[in-house]
Amino acid sequence: MATVFRGYSEFRNATLTCPKCAWSGQGRQTEVGEVFEDGMVSEYHCPKCSEYLAVAPWPRIGESRE
Repeated sequence: MATVFRGYSEFRNATLTCPKCAWSGQGRQTEVGEVFEDGMVSEYHCPKCSEYLAVAPWPRIGESRE
């Protein structure tokens, strides 16, 4: 089950572990999946196996996308 984050900064600094391949890293290291313009959120996937890991809101002004 994917983790839902309330803020982009929280997501990008969080440590995520893939239940499928055991990859572990920070949210900023994941791959962007589907983007939902209506809700202004994006899905994020494991960079190793593409498993769906998280959903997070888009960055607000001043939040880095690095």
